[in-house]
Amino acid sequence: GVTDSSESSEDASGSSPSSSVEDVSREADRKPVRMSKSARNRLSAKLKAEKPRPVSCIGPKITASLEEDRMFLESILKNK
Repeated sequence: GVTDSSESSEDASGSSPSSSVEDVSREADRKPVRMSKSARNRLSAKLKAEKPRPVSCIGPKITASLEEDRMFLESILKNK
């Protein structure tokens, strides 16, 4: 009767949302990983651009590489 139909509808509505929620959560688990990686890369790039001072150990390497790049570019300009 009425109770049977209400119970069946509750079961159907209860089972389908849970599966859809699981699917959504699985997709959400996959997508944010990519999003977070790109966000982390952007954040790290911003931090490197804005605050080069705190990174003391990497600083000398960066300056040395920049000097090498400058020398390389100057040599190219001289060769031209």
